[in-house]
Amino acid sequence: MATAALLTFGTLSFAQDVTLSIDGTSLNYESTVDIYGFQFSHDGCAISAGGGDAAANGFMISASSGIVLGFSMSGSFIPVGSGTLVDLGGECSTLTDLVFSGANGLELDAELSDGGETCPISECGPGMHLMDGDSADCYCMFDCEHTGGCDGCLDPLACNYNPDANTDDGSCEFAEENYDCDGNCTADVDCAGNCGGSVVEDECGVCGGSGAQLQDCWFDGDLDGCYETLDPMTTCSCEWEGGSSTGGGCGSGTSNVDVLYCSDADIYGFQFNVSGVTVLGASGGAAEANGFTTSTGNNTVLSFSFSGASIPGNMCDLLTTLEVEGDASAACLNDLVLSGENGTSLGGEITDCLTVTYTEPACESDIYDCAGVCDGTAVEDCNGDCGGDAQDLGCGCNEGAPDEDGCCGSVADCAGECGGSAVEDECGVCNGDGTSCGDDHIDLSFGAIADGNMEILMTNTMAISGFQFNITGVDLDGASGGRAADAGFSVSTGV
Repeated sequence: MATAALLTFGTLSFAQDVTLSIDGTSLNYESTVDIYGFQFSHDGCAISAGGGDAAANGFMISASSGIVLGFSMSGSFIPVGSGTLVDLGGECSTLTDLVFSGANGLELDAELSDGGETCPISECGPGMHLMDGDSADCYCMFDCEHTGGCDGCLDPLACNYNPDANTDDGSCEFAEENYDCDGNCTADVDCAGNCGGSVVEDECGVCGGSGAQLQDCWFDGDLDGCYETLDPMTTCSCEWEGGSSTGGGCGSGTSNVDVLYCSDADIYGFQFNVSGVTVLGASGGAAEANGFTTSTGNNTVLSFSFSGASIPGNMCDLLTTLEVEGDASAACLNDLVLSGENGTSLGGEITDCLTVTYTEPACESDIYDCAGVCDGTAVEDCNGDCGGDAQDLGCGCNEGAPDEDGCCGSVADCAGECGGSAVEDECGVCNGDGTSCGDDHIDLSFGAIADGNMEILMTNTMAISGFQFNITGVDLDGASGGRAADAGFSVSTGV
């Protein structure tokens, strides 16, 4: 119980989301969040990287001479925990340029350690000290150890509020603007991932960009696969103009091959193999313009966005440009994997060797459910949620069913009115005045009893000129008020 209280009221600082360590050829990890993608650079020691928890969770792993990239086309992830991320295929002394992605493209803090178990807490909040700091099981404890008088923060709105403190020591710490005490953003996130930021995309679709710029664009005028013609122009991208941002040097033995696409749906990731040439790299096109990371290795091209961005559908355009070695006219794509929203597989096909094509199946009935599925069965519930289970049973959406009297949230009175105030009189008549019983009577009863006072209630069907009664079990000090006083009676008590 003491540990739970400390975690609730203390301020803990963690160094990173993902901690990596190298053990032989194994790249091990400890993660406090789910991992949806990763990338790192190496010095050639990991060209055969694969396996590990990444492969076990359906990740595609692409390894080149300098970069290893992993993610899942199906939207799966490596859950919170620890283990071997990948087998590097060789012994690496270090890895650099760590990029790890969480849910919805959230960038994770990652660090490569020496593999030893260390305390994940970098510091404790004011009025606290670190316990077992040389152990991975370290924790923070209040200096006063929850005993007797203690100085601390007395403001319940502060992140380090100490309910056990009785003297304010001026140490209160509050959440940064647009964040809660756990560091979670409470405002809108702009395109650059800044909490409460104002950065927007320019007309080129670049977050925080300055729009179209004057660029040196190269064009392949003789269609020999070499971009040898320089034409400076103001544009978002040379590739959008049918050219390339690099060119010249056509005697180098390398050339560029444009890969096109025509898709009826937004593309969230793609992968294909290339035959007939040796692929050296890939850049430009709609993939680069929409923030995709494109990696090549072993003649496999893999591209997706760490931020969850997509290439817009319902159009045909340049997908990416391959830098190849060999006869560019012999280049042909195969083994296509095309991913849609939420990791769904689009299927797709390769047409004319160099065009990625996806045609959405036609809906013969032209009838779609609320989820946009042809001939689907999803309907909106009473809350307006597609596929929801909320019901209106007669008392409003998700408010339950009426009772046996037809009332919702109230009780019917004797007149059958829900929430009404009508009651039966002593004659059994609903809302009666007690005179229908056929004989005169006087009824006495006890009312409220509190603070040394006791009410005597009377119901009478005949006029009275005086009264007397005995009360046992209590001693009376006097009597006053009520209908007796209103009628001018003098009331006395005694033995």
